Amino acid sequence: MPRQRVRLRSSALALVGRTLTALVGLALVFYGGMLVALALKADPGTVEQLSGYRTVFDQLASLTPGDADSRTRMIAGPSGLVAFLLLGWLATKELPRPYLARSPLLLEEADSGQTTLAPRAVERIGEIAATSVDAVDAARGRIDGDRLTVALSLRRAASGPETLIAVRDSVRAALAAHDLAPRPVTVTLAGFNRHHRRELR
Repeated sequence: MPRQRVRLRSSALALVGRTLTALVGLALVFYGGMLVALALKADPGTVEQLSGYRTVFDQLASLTPGDADSRTRMIAGPSGLVAFLLLGWLATKELPRPYLARSPLLLEEADSGQTTLAPRAVERIGEIAATSVDAVDAARGRIDGDRLTVALSLRRAASGPETLIAVRDSVRAALAAHDLAPRPVTVTLAGFNRHHRRELR
């Protein structure tokens, strides 16, 4: 039985999250090294010059409740909320999004070998069937698992709902005409021909 390949989708913003994580990691390693140096009886003045740990500690230790006036709270509160939401959103971009890689469609299997059909061939069948509908200006097919998704660009905005249904039926009929097993067909509207934009106003 052939193995099904699994691939991962990644967001372009994942690089931002990884950069921030790397910076935080470097800061932890650096100040961890400073603590080790102090534990090994290194000169505190030299460590202070390198890291400024004592200056930061003294400033934080000297803070009192009176230092946090209403203006400071108005700045710190929303800023902290925005930072929390932004970092949480970036964290979600780091989550892996696995999906099954496209694999050839098995048509026939015998002792002498297999007869397969490339995914692009199935997509092309859907595109040709979609563009055979009058109102369709362009079509783009995509195999996602067992589902065939066809994105359309229409010539006329007014014919949207009827055209989507007609394209779905046309694609299904084309698959059946090529003796392909029935599969779910999803038709989406990707846009309109820019030469007919006046109809959208």
